[in-house]
Amino acid sequence: MRVGMRKPVPSLATWSLLTALLLWLPHAARAQDGPWEEMDYGPFLSAAIEVSPDNIACKGIAIPLS
Repeated sequence: MRVGMRKPVPSLATWSLLTALLLWLPHAARAQDGPWEEMDYGPFLSAAIEVSPDNIACKGIAIPLS
């Protein structure tokens, strides 16, 4: 292979940055776990609703009447 055709090899700084990023990602994900656990779905919820094992509404909307 010719010298001009070789792929560049990542430097030590690139590997260090990549390693730091990969170690930081799980920590960043844990810090943001809360928002969707406390999500307000609004006045109704659309889902597949099962009343009994043989009675399933494939597309149902649950609206509280109280």
